[in-house]
Amino acid sequence: MQRLKGNSLFSGLPETEIAKLEEFIRIKDFPKNAVLIDEGVPGSYLYLLIAGNVKITRNGLDGREMILTERHAGDFFGEMALLDDAPRSARVVATEDSVAGVIGKNEFNAMMIREPRVAVNILRTISMRLRLSNDQIMQSMEEKERYHAKQLERFQSLIEFNKTLGAEREEVGLFRVVPVIVRSQILCHDVLLVLDDPESGRYHTSIQEVSGWRMIDFSETDKGTAKLAALKKTLTMEDFAAYEFRDTMEPQAFWKNAASIMIAPINDPRQNHGFIAVKSAQKFRWEPEDEAFMTTLASDVSMVLRNMRLMRKAMFDEKMSAVGKASSSLLHDFKNLLSVVYNYAKLIKTAATEEERKELVEKIVKFSSLMMGMSQEVLIYGDGSVKASPTPVRISEIFDMVMPLLDTAGKKITMQTSIPEGLEFPLDKDKICRVFYNILTNACDAMGDAGHISVTAAFEKNDLVIRISDTGPGIPEDVLPQIFKPFVTTKKHGTGLGLPIVKSIVEAHRGKVQIETRIGSGTTFIFTFPK
Repeated sequence: MQRLKGNSLFSGLPETEIAKLEEFIRIKDFPKNAVLIDEGVPGSYLYLLIAGNVKITRNGLDGREMILTERHAGDFFGEMALLDDAPRSARVVATEDSVAGVIGKNEFNAMMIREPRVAVNILRTISMRLRLSNDQIMQSMEEKERYHAKQLERFQSLIEFNKTLGAEREEVGLFRVVPVIVRSQILCHDVLLVLDDPESGRYHTSIQEVSGWRMIDFSETDKGTAKLAALKKTLTMEDFAAYEFRDTMEPQAFWKNAASIMIAPINDPRQNHGFIAVKSAQKFRWEPEDEAFMTTLASDVSMVLRNMRLMRKAMFDEKMSAVGKASSSLLHDFKNLLSVVYNYAKLIKTAATEEERKELVEKIVKFSSLMMGMSQEVLIYGDGSVKASPTPVRISEIFDMVMPLLDTAGKKITMQTSIPEGLEFPLDKDKICRVFYNILTNACDAMGDAGHISVTAAFEKNDLVIRISDTGPGIPEDVLPQIFKPFVTTKKHGTGLGLPIVKSIVEAHRGKVQIETRIGSGTTFIFTFPK
């Protein structure tokens, strides 16, 4: 009786009353893993757990065991099938050696007739378990809702990733976007993106500095990076701890003091492109859903990277094709200009005065400079994608370099600049000089013998905005949509590559160029460079 009085079935009953009920109960021992109740069979007994523990389980749709709950000493179970005469709804297995009081169905009915408080305790316990079950169901639903919301958020982040980089041609976009997406979805302290360089055959990463993004090439002795890139599965800290190259990995600043690591390789069936690594300075284990997200993101990076490289190759092939098609026209222009230079050179021999010789030499220099400019534009255009290496530069210094190169001798062309003293911005100095030289040269050509050019530069909403305006005839409406296309020109001598080169260089700085023009009033080129 002493062993039974602590059971919740007899809560509130005096010991004398419990003693009267002992005749209905048989004490049985159940070894570990013994099945007390099997799912689907008729119910015949109520169990009062005196010692030990049991688990209540059901098989899921996939056949795997699901633990619904556990019962401990002092609990009772098995009452539902005795009350509703339905088959057992779950399986009960001893998780350790256990002792239970067993009450048959007839004895159970007789006990409740003799002592109604037993029935009350059963109802109270059923009510409590139903409430607990409701709470667990609600908690499970909320957890599933949070899980699905997180998965939806991650799915949307992958969509945004592909939308953001869908039109990108330069891989620096990946170094800019991937760490941001990873940090928004994965709990970590730092993110490292490593990509292969098809030209050098080595791997590199990129870091952001004040002047822009700087590529860092890994040394040829860094064997660990290539090994990690060749992985076919996500690597965690347990795997990395045994990794033979872990102490020589680059960049060492990332791998140093890493308590937890997760690495997702970026590869396709034909090529190992690199990997995405996340680290935590604390010991931490990411969830399987985190690993799945990293694997999916790495797969998307592989696809975007492949598209970028295919796009660049297609553009390069298209440019080479266009250069080839235009070569006959360019050679014709070169032949004409060489003929002019040749004739001026012959005239020098017969020039009567020093003044005449000086004038002829100046003409030779002018036409030679024109030919050099045409050659340079073809070389820049044919070189493929333009890459900028920005460093802080004073904007006034750029125009101080460009304006003396303009051919305004003998023309009534005035120029005015309005640039704040000390205005600086990260730009590729040589390439940006080419941009403004092309624009100013076009302006001078368009205005002919007289006109006015104004240049302004200022910050507008954190962007650098440069405006170059002329008082020329304006750009015809039918020419304007084609103006940035290669080999489109209205000049007698020209490659038609000046403005496409301008656009390529500006876009390499993540900038944009716009045109405002009115026939008879002039044209303004507006350059916007984001900070």
